Amino acid sequence: MNDTDFYECYVRNYISWFDITSLLDDNDNYDDDMINMFEEYFSPWKSVDKLTKYKVQSTFEQLIGELFHKYDSFTSLKYLNTSMYKYLKKKTPDCSFVLKNINIDKNEEREVLQDFVICIGRFKSSNMSIDSEESIGQLMRDLVSILNVQKDRYHVYGFLTNTKRIRFYRAENRAWEGVVHYYQSDSFALFNDLRETESSSIDSITTSKESTENYFNRDGWTLFINFLTMHSSFYEYSTLYIDSHEYLYGDKFNIKLKLGQGTTSMVYLLEKNKNNQSTDDPESFVIKICKANRASGHSIDFQ
Repeated sequence: MNDTDFYECYVRNYISWFDITSLLDDNDNYDDDMINMFEEYFSPWKSVDKLTKYKVQSTFEQLIGELFHKYDSFTSLKYLNTSMYKYLKKKTPDCSFVLKNINIDKNEEREVLQDFVICIGRFKSSNMSIDSEESIGQLMRDLVSILNVQKDRYHVYGFLTNTKRIRFYRAENRAWEGVVHYYQSDSFALFNDLRETESSSIDSITTSKESTENYFNRDGWTLFINFLTMHSSFYEYSTLYIDSHEYLYGDKFNIKLKLGQGTTSMVYLLEKNKNNQSTDDPESFVIKICKANRASGHSIDFQ
């Protein structure tokens, strides 16, 4: 079954609108310097007519990486380029987000990544629509795959963008009904069409500053930045109980392999990463992570 067929069979009759804007209104992490950083970066783009999917993704990757690095205390997420890695039931979301204290080498530990993914995104070239049935079906299959792996999870978010516009999606696992419900937000402009704006101006000359303001849609980018900097509870990742600020030795060890799981926890093998040259650290050890918040005791045990 291709992505268009998946949309026709499973999505079309079960998709509804949801108000992503109101959900993101509670974000108190947003800072004007964040949007200024994005606007400054995109300022030279007003003369670019077409961007390939690769250029779109590489640009987002660089900007999100800079955002997370500069404003580390404002976010709980880490960005991973997974466009070449079939970690999710042989699917390759273009980008995947995990909690920032989770360290997984996507080149080697691909399968274990699916337990930790928080949300995902798909990129399209700037001249392609993000509203085609194929594009939506592709993203929704990814979201369903996450729910199938993370069985205790109720819903998961994703987004589609071509740099001109962005739309957010949510898949909701209604196990009691035996179906997955899908939600899509409005489509938000990230850039206005500068050429259309200029051609519609009458008896005026658009200055360079005005062109930049018309070209870069601050409202759309603010919404995207809010999505990336929400408190970890917003994403409702419930597969494992992990505090994004807890130290998990991510600077020294990678999560290598899932060793097993029980009723209340999952057990993983941690292996010393390439940057860890300490002779005092073991080559590997085991970590047990609880599946849900416990009223007492530790959610993570090192053995």
